[in-house]
Order: sequence, then C-alpha cells, then structure tokens
Amino acid sequence: MPANHMVFIPVSISHLRTMLQLMINLLNLHPSLIITLLSLEVYNKRLDQEFALHPKQTLDAVRDRYRVVMVPDGLDDAGNTLLENSVFLEKGRERVEGLIRGDEEGKWGKRPCAFIIDICRAGARGMIIEITQQMGLPKIPCLRICPTMAMGIYR
Repeated sequence: MPANHMVFIPVSISHLRTMLQLMINLLNLHPSLIITLLSLEVYNKRLDQEFALHPKQTLDAVRDRYRVVMVPDGLDDAGNTLLENSVFLEKGRERVEGLIRGDEEGKWGKRPCAFIIDICRAGARGMIIEITQQMGLPKIPCLRICPTMAMGIYR
C-alpha cells in the first residue's frame, strides 16, 4: 500500500474497541499507512482506557503512525449518540475541512485517501462529500462500517 492517510471517525459506544483494533491491525499490515483518529473530547477517557488494553509493544510499534485529534464538544458525558452526532457535525466540520485541505505540516498534511466512519456517526459522510464538493476536490472514499467482534478479534 503506498503512503496513505486514513481518518477514523468513531463513536463512544462498544464500537470504539473494535475500531481501535482495526486501526492497529491496518497499521501493522501496512507500514506506510498513517491514521488520524478524529474523536469528540468527551471520549478522551474512554480512548485512554481502550488504548491501555493493548500491550505497550503493540502500540509502540505503530505509535508514530497514528494520532488522536480531538473535537472540542462541551459535553459532560458520552452515551447520547444523537446529541454527539449533532455536536460532531457542528464542531467537527472545521477539523474535517483542515484534514481535507491538508493544513498540517509533514506527513499529517497529506490529504486523506479514505474516511472510515462508524455507522452510528450519522451525517459524517454527507458532510465530507459536501466539503469536497465545495472545495472542488475529487471525492474521498467514505467507508461506513459497523464494528463487530469479527473486526477486532485478531490481536
């Protein structure tokens, strides 16, 4: 796989664990791949807990090829998926635009080759399509997935 940048957009419910496992598996399989995990701030504690479940050497092997980018959300607690979707679409748009434009320096400035979106993150695919159209850019593939145990079983 050529050097590519994927963006993962999770939700906080049980899908988070399998999305992280998929991310780590892809990084292990494709040494030139880099991944941005675009997450609401309210998931920060949960992300830390999920990353802690992985052996240190597993994360260390891929640590320089993934990053977590937080979307400020002003939420006190996770679990209201409808509210979280609304907040993500409103407050995450600027971050998504920056990723698509390639605003960052170095490897993180590479435009995403794909977005991997949890199926419960309603509206994200439409927002990405709208942004690329407004920028006059080619479509970026958006894969909406339903994370299941089968995706995360390989460790």
